[in-house]
Amino acid sequence: MKAYQTNIRQTPRKLARIGNLLRGKNVVEAQAILANLPHKASRIILKLLGDSVANALVAQRRLESLYVDNVRVDMCAKYRRFDPRAQGRVNTKTVRTSSVSVLLATR
Repeated sequence: MKAYQTNIRQTPRKLARIGNLLRGKNVVEAQAILANLPHKASRIILKLLGDSVANALVAQRRLESLYVDNVRVDMCAKYRRFDPRAQGRVNTKTVRTSSVSVLLATR
């Protein structure tokens, strides 16, 4: 079962660091790991994991047999913000966004 979210306002590198912890773990263990991490990315992925579990339960899969098969983090749209600087110049900030998909499988 799969769940995904796009245009998350966090860089893909920060989200991928948390997503890499979960591959191969069963769902209950992955939820416990995410609930105890202090990162914003863990809250985002925990919500997606819950959505994916709900999709699996609708498809009548057993919760004990589910494990995290893949957590894929991709870069989404980048957009720019501008900061004024001295003498009429400007600095640019690049705001990166991400898309995350969580794929569950059964054993």
